[in-house]
Order: sequence, then C-alpha cells, then structure tokens
Amino acid sequence: MAIAEDRLPRQSEGDVNRSLRREEWARRNRDPAVDALLQEDAHYFLHQSVSTPCLSAIRKAEGIWIEDAAGRRYMDFHGNNVHHIGYGYPRLIAANKRSRETGNRPILKVTTRDLGSAVEVRVRDNGTGIASENRDKLFQPFFTTKPTGEGTGLGLSISYEIVTQQHGGTIEVDSEVGAFTEFTVRLPRKQHATTEGRAA
Repeated sequence: MAIAEDRLPRQSEGDVNRSLRREEWARRNRDPAVDALLQEDAHYFLHQSVSTPCLSAIRKAEGIWIEDAAGRRYMDFHGNNVHHIGYGYPRLIAANKRSRETGNRPILKVTTRDLGSAVEVRVRDNGTGIASENRDKLFQPFFTTKPTGEGTGLGLSISYEIVTQQHGGTIEVDSEVGAFTEFTVRLPRKQHATTEGRAA
C-alpha cells in the first residue's frame, strides 16, 4: 500500500509514528477521561523533545502489569519500569500532593562545567533533602530509607562504582533537609583504563 507524501514523518525525533494504523489505534483506544488526565499531567511535567507523547494514563502497576485509567491491562515491556515510579510509594504520593497544594513546583537543575582536565556535572533538586545521618551511607550497597520491598538500595552504589572505578572520577552529595539535594560528578578527560580482567 502506498503512503501519501503528506503522511510521511516530517521529524526525526519524538513521535514519528503518524501512520494510518496509529491514527486508527488512537481513534479506537483514546478515552476522554484519559485525555483529560494527560492534559492535567502536561501542566505539571517537563516535556522532552525526543519522547513519544503519552497515549494513556496509568492507574495501577503490579509486577509486569500496568492498568490504564480506562481499565485496560497491559504487560509492561518498557524494561526500566519507569511506569512504576510512585505507585505504592506513599512518600512519593504525599510529596506530589504537597507540591500541588502549595504550588511549589519541583525543579531539577542540571549544569555542566569544563574544569580543564575534567568535566563536572551537577544535578540539583528543590526536594525534601537528605538527612545528615544518611548522607555518609548513600553510596553503600543495599542502603535505603524506603520500607522493605520498595527499593534495593543499589542504584547509587552502582553509580558510585561506575563513576569512581570505571571512569576514575568522583561523585559527591550536598543536601539540606527541606531545601535541596545536589549531586556533583567529576570525570577526568583522560581515559581511565581499568586493569581488571586484563592479562598482565
């Protein structure tokens, strides 16, 4: 079947699927209540130029299954389980609600700096901060402040190992409870070669 020239994608990033099949799917599957939720979501969250637009709103997530606001259940093949963030985590739900009620919009600021022989990346938020008694433990494997079953405590320890061991860099954290958290990663420009696994 030939596709009319005006039906061909005119962009290289974002949602390039403008096919007749996609439009047919949308016509059959879009739900007015879901569209209203997506409109509200668009008011609060950052849009990425390279992301496919949201086509549904998730109501529930369990294991590999997600259920949308229209009651349809799907197997989640996304791989990184990004859809599950916030589901069943009362602390995140409460923070989101508090943000909406106070009008204090979450801010995530990323800055980079050329340090000559190294590059620096800082990631800072205006969230709840990290208590001082937890800062020294952040990069330890299996450390988590989340209740049992809500987190493995491996994310930051793996990040620390990648930055320090594989790239010869540093990663630091600064935080003030109730104000901000900032991670600073410095990576040397010179390639850091690890000797692990190499023949002597």
